[in-house]
Amino acid sequence: MKGAFFVNKTGGFYWVDLMSTDAAGAREFYEKVLEWSPQDITTPDGSTYMMLTHEGDLVAGLGEHSAAMKAQGVPSMWNSYVTVDDVAASVDAARNLGATIMLEPRTIEGAGTMAHIVDPVGAAISLWQPDGHDGGEKFNTPNSLTWNELMTRDPVTAAEFYIALFGWSFEEVEDSEPPYTTILNGPNMNGGLLDATTLLPDGAPSMWGVYFAVADTDATVDAAVAGGGRVIHGPVDMPGVGRTAVIADPQGAVFSVIRSEQPG
Repeated sequence: MKGAFFVNKTGGFYWVDLMSTDAAGAREFYEKVLEWSPQDITTPDGSTYMMLTHEGDLVAGLGEHSAAMKAQGVPSMWNSYVTVDDVAASVDAARNLGATIMLEPRTIEGAGTMAHIVDPVGAAISLWQPDGHDGGEKFNTPNSLTWNELMTRDPVTAAEFYIALFGWSFEEVEDSEPPYTTILNGPNMNGGLLDATTLLPDGAPSMWGVYFAVADTDATVDAAVAGGGRVIHGPVDMPGVGRTAVIADPQGAVFSVIRSEQPG
C-alpha cells in the first residue's frame, strides 16, 4: 500500500465510493479530472459497479443510485468506509450509541460485508468488513484518497460517538479557526473533525467529506470546470497544509482536492 498516513487496519478509512445519479456521466468526469480508469464489475443484484484505478492501482469505486433512490431524490454523494472486524457487532454498537442504521449488514460474495449508518450528529458513514476486497491500493499520492473529514456543528458529541465505536482519539490543532481536531486511529492520522458551526448553511446536515491528493490544485479545478463541475470554494492556500479547493461534480457530488505541503 502506497502512502504514509493510511494503514489498512481496523478503524481506518480504507475505501471511498461515489453513488451517483448518473454513473456514466460521473465516469467521464473523473476520467478527465483525476485520470481514473474504470473497470466494470457486475454485482450479485445485477447492477454495475465500477472499480476506479489510477496507474493500475485501485483508488475508489463508482455506482449508480437505483431507480427508487432517484425517485426519492437521493443526491449523488461520496461515501467514506471504515474497516471493522465484525460489521454486525459494530452496527449493534452504533445503534446502542444513538446511530441510525440505514443499511443493515449486507454481504457481497467474494468482497466483504458492508453497512451504512448515520451517526448521532447526522453524518452518514459506511462500515466494511473485508473478505476478498481489501480496498484502496494507494493513498496520499496524486489522484488518490488523502483525507476524510467530518464537518459538524456538534464536534463534542461526534467525538464521543467515534471514541466509543472505533476507539479513535482526537488531538486539537492549536490556534485553528474554526476549531479543528485531528483524528487518530492508534498512532496513525486518520482524518479530521471540523467545527462547522459558522460554515454549514442553515438546514445542512453534518457530513463526511473526502479529499483527493493532486499534483496541481489549480489545474485540477480548471479541468473540473471544463468537465461540467463547479467550484464551491477555492483554490486557497492553507499555510502548513497545502492548496485546496472544494468541487461539485456535474451530478452534484462534493469532494475536495489538495496539493499537500505534507510529506506523502
